Amino acid sequence: MVTIFLSYSRRDEELARRIAQGLKNHSIKVWFDEWEIKVGHSISQMIERGLGEANFVGVLLTSYSVQSGWVDKEWRAKIGEEAEKRTVIILPIMAEKCRIPLLLRDKKYADFVKGYDSGFKELLDAIKPHTEVNDHETRSGIAYTVKRIGELPIGGIPMPCFFPSISSAAKNTFSPFQHLEIIVALKYPNFLISAYDIFHATRKDRLNIIKLLDKASSQGQIIFLDSGLYEKKWLRARNWPKDNFHEILRSTPCHLSFCYDYPNSKGIADQIALTLTRSIVIDKKRTEFSAINPLIHAQNPADFPIICSLVATELNPVMIAVPERELGEGVIAIAKTICSIRKKLNESGRYYPIHIVGTGNPLSILIYAACGADSFDGLDWCQTVVDHTTGCLYHSLQLDFFAHQTAYAAEVRLPYLPRALAHNLLFYPKWMEKIKDVLEKGIVAEMISKFVPPEIHSKVLKLLPRDDKSKLKRIDRKGK
Repeated sequence: MVTIFLSYSRRDEELARRIAQGLKNHSIKVWFDEWEIKVGHSISQMIERGLGEANFVGVLLTSYSVQSGWVDKEWRAKIGEEAEKRTVIILPIMAEKCRIPLLLRDKKYADFVKGYDSGFKELLDAIKPHTEVNDHETRSGIAYTVKRIGELPIGGIPMPCFFPSISSAAKNTFSPFQHLEIIVALKYPNFLISAYDIFHATRKDRLNIIKLLDKASSQGQIIFLDSGLYEKKWLRARNWPKDNFHEILRSTPCHLSFCYDYPNSKGIADQIALTLTRSIVIDKKRTEFSAINPLIHAQNPADFPIICSLVATELNPVMIAVPERELGEGVIAIAKTICSIRKKLNESGRYYPIHIVGTGNPLSILIYAACGADSFDGLDWCQTVVDHTTGCLYHSLQLDFFAHQTAYAAEVRLPYLPRALAHNLLFYPKWMEKIKDVLEKGIVAEMISKFVPPEIHSKVLKLLPRDDKSKLKRIDRKGK
């Protein structure tokens, strides 16, 4: 359901209440402070949550509101999102002749000065088309209740997307710096690098890593910083203090970051969500870096949907990350959990991208993306060799089987490992583009039938949205 956050001065509350009730009578959800903030609630937290969930912010412009610090903060909190998404979010409501804030002067406003009825109709006309789109999607039986977004909000990366991970825990002879050199040289559009590895690099390598990251950023590559808890675990490090993570986050060029996560999270869903959100708030304050995204852990796969929903409501993050290995035993079980997470997140009326940590297998990516995941990272690109034709992964020593598929793999004058890594990096953008294309056309079932083993078609079928199920049934019948 489309939601409008009504921003106004307390001195104009009578008119604001009338507008809010009028919109509500037209089946439009209104965030109106009198209705939402109860005794005991944190006013600032409730306002932040309301702004995060709102599709529109209606700004009641009067001589009082343009001098109000609260009103100013409320609409300015969404002005960056409006510019980034290139869509209308802020709706000025002119209640009396007054000074209009500079950033709102070129906007057409709903003119209540001429009369309440005509002004209200203008406001309603601006919102109604968006409610009709949502109603159509519900009636058509589409499984997802909100529209899937095609780009990552930060960086404009087309989704689904894959972030090749750079880690000292990768099982090959290259250092993180050497992996980074290849990714930057090939201008791979986005990648993940560990704060742990940057912190523990030699002084020389650390300076060189920062230089490469600066170069990557200047080339338009999107840098995702990982917290480093993965390396701590697999390298059996004794300690990796949160302060060290904060140091790297403050000093390293990056566009996105995971939070300092808690792999052994225990307790009920509410407790896990509360602990994580408090931790991320602290991370943001201490680093002055706002694009920190939750990486959620749970002991039971069934707990993920509610934890993800609670965290999304509190933080309104760019994405929600969950580790593949904790979502279930096997691809189908994991895919079911992803479906449940997507369904629960979409109940908010807002689309939150789901990032799957530790997934670099192309066939798994295809199935998970069909079930509602949007972004992935993994080490498979530097541990295996991919067959560009089938999307299957092979042992890292079997590049010779596929040397004819890319110029890098066939270039025997280059060392073996750089050839293999370059061969793999050329594959992933094309693979993700194929998945994006079939998702947008509603024919992801066709791609699944082509690449996924036929023995599990029926299991995958049960997980897909209704339209894709019918198409996959037709494909199965043709194959018999």
